[in-house]
Amino acid sequence: MSYVNAFLLAGVVCTIFQLLLMFTKLGVPKILILGLTIGAIMAAMGIMSILTGWGGAGMLVLIPDAGEAVFQGTLAALSGNFTVIIGFFSIICAVTVLGILAALSYLMIHNTQPEVGSEEMKNKEASLNQ
Repeated sequence: MSYVNAFLLAGVVCTIFQLLLMFTKLGVPKILILGLTIGAIMAAMGIMSILTGWGGAGMLVLIPDAGEAVFQGTLAALSGNFTVIIGFFSIICAVTVLGILAALSYLMIHNTQPEVGSEEMKNKEASLNQ
């Protein structure tokens, strides 16, 4: 039964956000921020723990649960536990490094500079000399 609950809860939440995307002029980034904000507000009100208890992993994989994580991390930091902040910045640094490595590997694979002596290079040189 927990699989059915997870499927139903995730389906309802995804449908709500899909309808927001289709019928409003909000872009995807704004809807993601809205989901984080709604998750943080619902965590502060105690609704997220109820939904997570009923839907299980159906709620844990969605964007509003990330809002709950931000809320819980903020509470931990305000209570003096700064390991959450250190972990957060470690993850941000790791993701940044992975993004840079992905960009560099893309540029290395898809090198678009023409080879020396090719027709494309000669055409570029001719157009520059005119």
